Amino acid sequence: MPLPSSILNAPDLLQGLEFYYLAFMDLTTDRPVSYYGEGAISWFRIREYGLIQGVELEEELEDLIYHIQQMDSVYLKFRRDEAKPKGA
Repeated sequence: MPLPSSILNAPDLLQGLEFYYLAFMDLTTDRPVSYYGEGAISWFRIREYGLIQGVELEEELEDLIYHIQQMDSVYLKFRRDEAKPKGA
């Protein structure tokens, strides 16, 4: 079975960004979910993840929080748009 186009044509990550992508993939499984849909990954969980992964410098933790929150914002917008009825 051939790979989907989205996999074959996936963008390459710049060196060093893999950590943020993998962190997002781990943390996205820990987001709150309610009747109204998925919620944002909490600041506390992102910080806790960073500390568990050995991120000790405050500046690096701030970078992790920033990047995860940015990815999360785009992800949640995508999910909201996807849930809208077609033609709305």
